[in-house]
Amino acid sequence: MSEFQKKQLHKTKRVCLRLKEMRQKEHLSLETIARRTKISKRHLLALEECRFDDIPYAKIYQRNFIKSYIEAIGADPTPYVAQFEEEEQKPKHTLEPQGVKEVRTNHLHQLPTLLRYSTILGVIFIFVLYVGLQVHNILTPPLLTINTPQDGLITSQNTVIINGQTEKNIEVAINGTNIKHNKTGQFEEELTLTPGVNTLIVTAKNKHGKQTQEARYVIFRERPNSPN
Repeated sequence: MSEFQKKQLHKTKRVCLRLKEMRQKEHLSLETIARRTKISKRHLLALEECRFDDIPYAKIYQRNFIKSYIEAIGADPTPYVAQFEEEEQKPKHTLEPQGVKEVRTNHLHQLPTLLRYSTILGVIFIFVLYVGLQVHNILTPPLLTINTPQDGLITSQNTVIINGQTEKNIEVAINGTNIKHNKTGQFEEELTLTPGVNTLIVTAKNKHGKQTQEARYVIFRERPNSPN
């Protein structure tokens, strides 16, 4: 009985990879092939890398590209054209060479990495911005504007209205007594004056203890009694 020996069948490389190997074996550059074939270097590179979808021509033109490529090297294009036509009949996923798969896989893997780093940088930026605003709010005293009365006002009325503006969520006091303000920070309060100089100290204080003070001096002069 004769013995059968198992032989390992070597899978034929794709025609696109064989093109590059032949060119390199002949020590020819892509520029030389492009000049001989009148095919752009970009399309020749796509041909060598099995990126047929990047060649915007019909299959018959791709077939002719391969034929011209082989002829430019000086070899018989018949077996290469036949292999190309055979490969075109097979499903795409069975033809993709390992090197191309690795490049595409790495490219796809890089996308989530870039998105992840972009997201992380965005979160860090927002966090730093938030912390910066909080520190600014802590260190900066609140705004306070007194609209009326004007400083040094002399009046014969025994009352005066203090009108002003501050920020939201700020505690406002006049001479140590808290007063109310609306949601926009505007306040108005009527005070009774005593004869002479009245010192009115308006204080605006935030929750961190930072405060702003404005002083107004109002002179109350009583009207002299008219003679009977």
